[in-house]
Amino acid sequence: MSRYRTRLLVLIGVMLSVGCAGPTPASRLAQYVPISRPGDSALTRLPDQRPVRATLVLIADRSESEAPPLLPEVVQERLAEKLREDINRGFPIVIERVVQLGEIPAGGAKLDWRTVAGQQGAEYLV
Repeated sequence: MSRYRTRLLVLIGVMLSVGCAGPTPASRLAQYVPISRPGDSALTRLPDQRPVRATLVLIADRSESEAPPLLPEVVQERLAEKLREDINRGFPIVIERVVQLGEIPAGGAKLDWRTVAGQQGAEYLV
């Protein structure tokens, strides 16, 4: 039994090291949210009144050729509800509703978050 256990542990170790050594996808957060610097006049502070009421926005990012396929609608709804629960439980934020903006195709234009917030009637977006 000890040989079996040793081989199993070696196999698991090899799989973990190979899995962690693989390339990680590049971050595309800057495509959605502009990078702000300290002292930037566009920065606004969150209100002192807690919890902050916000709208959760879900986007299917298909802008890269290697992007995974879209999730089925039922799975997207479960994901949205799980995210909503986790955020409401772990942060001083209350997600009042969830908005799915659909898919951003390859080469799609950047979103203007202020316009999206205005269209959704939300002061804050997550």
